[in-house]
Amino acid sequence: MTQALPPLKKMSIKTFALFIAIWIVVLIAVFAGSAIYNNYKGQQYRDTAVPYLLKIVPELSQWNPQQIKGLMAEEALKNVPDDNFLTMINFFSKLGELQRVDTPVFEKTDTRLTAKGTTQKIVEYSVETVYENGDALLNIRLIDLDGSFAIYHFSFGSAALSGK
Repeated sequence: MTQALPPLKKMSIKTFALFIAIWIVVLIAVFAGSAIYNNYKGQQYRDTAVPYLLKIVPELSQWNPQQIKGLMAEEALKNVPDDNFLTMINFFSKLGELQRVDTPVFEKTDTRLTAKGTTQKIVEYSVETVYENGDALLNIRLIDLDGSFAIYHFSFGSAALSGK
């Protein structure tokens, strides 16, 4: 003989509202915790990476390929053929002369495995800049070399580069 299941109880409006309120509080706590943790991670680089970025952005913005190569990590240069590198710098140079650099904004850290089997910490920032031909957002990834840095990757986003 099969036993009949008891009928499902209807959830009251109060119970449903409490459930939704708890769910919202949990979401807020997760997002707040993530923001606090991200801020904590960024604090580690405030005194080193930010001054470094404020120093090198004007150097990058001179659009001198040899000067830029001097700022980049060896492993980053190995992945980009010289012709492509020169094409990229020529393309970015359409922004023109640098007018202003805002304070770099910490985005995140990451760890990558090197060819030698060791790990390297990558620190990512975004920097709002103003050039003679328009505003640009510089996204830049730095390799943390125990207090000093080398550029691992950078790119500019700007309407001035889109040709529109």
